[in-house]
Amino acid sequence: MTAFKIGIDFDGVIADTSSLKQEQARLLYGVSIPPHQFKEQLVTGMGILTQPQYRALMRRVCGTREVGLRMAPLPGAVPSLRRLLDGGHRCTVITSREAEELAIASEWCAARGLAPEFVSVGYAKPKVEVARGLDVYIDDDLQKLLPLVGNTPNLFLFHQSYNAHEAEPPEIRRVSSWAELDGHLTRLGA
Repeated sequence: MTAFKIGIDFDGVIADTSSLKQEQARLLYGVSIPPHQFKEQLVTGMGILTQPQYRALMRRVCGTREVGLRMAPLPGAVPSLRRLLDGGHRCTVITSREAEELAIASEWCAARGLAPEFVSVGYAKPKVEVARGLDVYIDDDLQKLLPLVGNTPNLFLFHQSYNAHEAEPPEIRRVSSWAELDGHLTRLGA
């Protein structure tokens, strides 16, 4: 069996921050935001929150230990990652999280018996350089996947209600669950 190099985004692919974002938006700003609208461009574009408010909300959700460690795993994420890691595949979490936010994601994984590598690209930065040489990359943000077309052979858009309106090109496969993703990875030999 060939060991694959697999890159995986954290928020929205491994961990579900949607309920925490909703909770904290109510606490901090008194607004109720449906999950399908909880993407920065949508929330700020609709005038629900300003960009500084959204960034402060994300710092609270991702960078405050007592909040961030309450993230729920997406269904199937933990056993699938464990299978890949135990199978000798190199799984790297490639994320926009920095410093404390990255430490919380790492602690969250460790609490579930997972020890993937972590790489931070920083907020609103492309993932092209760190994705070079990967066999597979999975993200819930189409804009992060598009620059990888032609560079990373197997690209997957993890379906979330906030990306349902986006049309991905044929080089990117949309998956709606870890079970579906596992099927694709198994067919690839992972």
